[in-house]
Amino acid sequence: MTRLEAVNRILVSMGELPVDDLEQPLTEVELALTHIDMANKEVQLDGWYFNTERAVLKPDEKGYIYTPYDAVRVLDLPPHITAIHNRLYDNINQTFLFKKDIECRVVKTAEFENLPMSFALWVTLRAAKKYQNNTLTSAFLAENLQREETEAMLAAKREHRQIVRPNVKGTTSGYHIQKVLRR
Repeated sequence: MTRLEAVNRILVSMGELPVDDLEQPLTEVELALTHIDMANKEVQLDGWYFNTERAVLKPDEKGYIYTPYDAVRVLDLPPHITAIHNRLYDNINQTFLFKKDIECRVVKTAEFENLPMSFALWVTLRAAKKYQNNTLTSAFLAENLQREETEAMLAAKREHRQIVRPNVKGTTSGYHIQKVLRR
């Protein structure tokens, strides 16, 4: 799904006419794009099969471990380590300095155009619902958009589960379980 298709889906759901391009100086287009960008970040923050990867973060020459520049979350860190801004922090030793590599998973935000279709639809409908909530007070539209967003969310989560297949043998979701079992 392209950003133009998403914007037009939002505009049509609001009773507006679709547009031919995103360069038109229409406030509605700008608002729709803003809502798409916000919804995209919100949906991806949990980490899905397409935006989460295993990583080994290494200390630099001073001993600091920086998170990747495009990381929005760092998961599966040891319990005493947290990510603060763009560095890891050891809560037990109360320091940002490390001597060993840290295994984890990193969640990054994919561009809207690179989302799998089910997630692009979920993001679009979430954006449409938020756009509608911020501009109109139509209970009928709100109810329909909420129902459509819920259906899209369930479809995206179903796709994620089918691809990840939660178990303890090497899948992304089994990674944390394996790590605990190796201790």
